[in-house]
Amino acid sequence: MIKVLTNEEMRDLDSLAINQYGIPGIVLMENASIGVYKELVNFFGAVEKKNVFIFAGKGNNAGDGYALARHLYNNLSNVFVFNIFNPSELNGDALTNYNILKKISEDKLKIDHLHLINIKSIEEILSYPQPDLIIDAIFGTGVKGDIEGLAKDVISFCNKSNVPKIAIDIPSGLNGSSGKAANVTIKADLTITMALPKVGLLINDGPKFTGELRVVDISIPEHLLFNNKCRTYLLKNEDISIRLPKREYDSYKYSVGKVFVLAGSRGLTGAAALASEAALLSGAGAVILGIPESLNIAMESKLTEVMTLPLPETPELTLSVEALDTIIQYVNWSDVTLIGPGISQNKETKKLILSLMEKINKPLVFDADGLNNLQDNVNLLRNYKNDIIITPHYGELSRLINLPPFDIAFDRVSIARSTAKDFNLTIILKGAPTVIADKNLNVYINSTGNSGMATAGSGDVLSGLVAGFYAQTKNSLDSSILAVYLHGLAGDIAKNNLTQFSLLATDILKNINNAIKGFM
Repeated sequence: MIKVLTNEEMRDLDSLAINQYGIPGIVLMENASIGVYKELVNFFGAVEKKNVFIFAGKGNNAGDGYALARHLYNNLSNVFVFNIFNPSELNGDALTNYNILKKISEDKLKIDHLHLINIKSIEEILSYPQPDLIIDAIFGTGVKGDIEGLAKDVISFCNKSNVPKIAIDIPSGLNGSSGKAANVTIKADLTITMALPKVGLLINDGPKFTGELRVVDISIPEHLLFNNKCRTYLLKNEDISIRLPKREYDSYKYSVGKVFVLAGSRGLTGAAALASEAALLSGAGAVILGIPESLNIAMESKLTEVMTLPLPETPELTLSVEALDTIIQYVNWSDVTLIGPGISQNKETKKLILSLMEKINKPLVFDADGLNNLQDNVNLLRNYKNDIIITPHYGELSRLINLPPFDIAFDRVSIARSTAKDFNLTIILKGAPTVIADKNLNVYINSTGNSGMATAGSGDVLSGLVAGFYAQTKNSLDSSILAVYLHGLAGDIAKNNLTQFSLLATDILKNINNAIKGFM
């Protein structure tokens, strides 16, 4: 599992390496520049005789750029380093690397393919040859607020240039903690970040500006990377292999997971069907769908492997409170109950859900209207004595915690973390990307999925997967990680086989087995 850092956490990590272990900052900077050079060549190919523009700011990001310029020069690139601030503002390791580069550029014995240039206006750049490659070493993690003046002009120039752009550590203008882009931000083709990924590269505006992301080792002691206080992680393939349930040779349907699904109402039977089928496709052995009795015939014809349970209904064809005793029997039979897909916000159905919460003590997964029906009774979630997993999108979470959806979207990591802690549960906060938080303050950022999955029913498939994996693992976090990652991977497989523009929830459903197959 890969840790992911905020700007502040990365600065603390650098400080520990320098102050506690005596690793000079200049060594870390040199390691960074060597790593960037290698990744640059791996990505774009040979740099010999290529015109490389490096735009340098005044902090350590500029220092990385100056050190990189030396490696490019040594490998026969035509290097043009443009200082967009007065070099008198440099200090520390950045100043050291600037001075080294300045001496090389002034050496009369050198071959003339290194140019160190102080610029005051964007027009000055136009007198130099056209670049083949642009390197962003302007701000890195040091950006605060909007960007003005020459730096703004330079970033605009870079983005208009039809050549590959590489950002060192973080595209200038992007906040490495929040992923919020400034008024102008480098739109990189490749971002090469140091030691560990930064949160802002993965969330909110980050993916729009990061391009391909690569991480370079700068020789910070490994135990510092994995033992620091950071509790944010990026999910990768290896996190799935170790969590997939293993079946014994003598398994039978009731030994590999029993799921009860309460879902559906008039006009929303598709949500119930998608969730139930997804639970089965996760590997659960038996799934029973509790549905308003008038809708049962339709569900029986639609669902072959899922068992259906017709339940008392309201005049509006939603679940009636009269179904409570029967539902309790099936909740107690199951390993986990999924409540919500297409269940409606009918007043009597809401009363049914609230009464059920007060009378049972079995693991639950809440999605969609299951959550919406709890918005005025959130203490039922907070005080529940067994495992609960909730799977809201921003709007549904907004109604639970009384924060605007936009605020949640732009602070999803910390809000998911605080919600999980406050309600003592596991939360899957759906979005791009989806994040998972547990009650121990850990947050997991998903790395699979695509924009084609922004389609009706996609969330129902996800909630069914969560319930199905919980029935097998009996673990809230493991089931959430498996469901979220494989749901996104199934969507990626569907996109590759079809197109993201016409992707349907059923396409995700059909590729769940293909997603799982890759780990078997």
